[in-house]
Amino acid sequence: MSKVTKKKEDAAPQKTQKIHYKGTDYELTFPNTGQLMDLAVMKAQLSDGNYNIISNMPALADNLAQFSIDTVTHLTVLCPELLRNLNVKTYSEMELMDMKELIKLYIKDILPWMNSWYNVLNDIDAE
Repeated sequence: MSKVTKKKEDAAPQKTQKIHYKGTDYELTFPNTGQLMDLAVMKAQLSDGNYNIISNMPALADNLAQFSIDTVTHLTVLCPELLRNLNVKTYSEMELMDMKELIKLYIKDILPWMNSWYNVLNDIDAE
């Protein structure tokens, strides 16, 4: 194993991420290839194909919509048991104040972890 390969492996983030929501601990595992595609497809579906437009709009309501889409997408794919514990059929039934708590969880614990993986995976030229 070369030093470059060894260094890349050492730099890899944790494969799992623990989150805590309303008294319950959950463990997310970084998505496999199919789940990564599911995340992209679900974002497109939830935004009716307008995710890029929504993410570039400056209004606070649009920002909330984008983070809601991101949060719902990641929790649906990576932590479906959380939805089951919420006692709602879909995330769209949630009150906005409850969604706000999930968005905070996503921004604080899930997004940085996912981004650390994307930084490693997108560094193709280093090899």
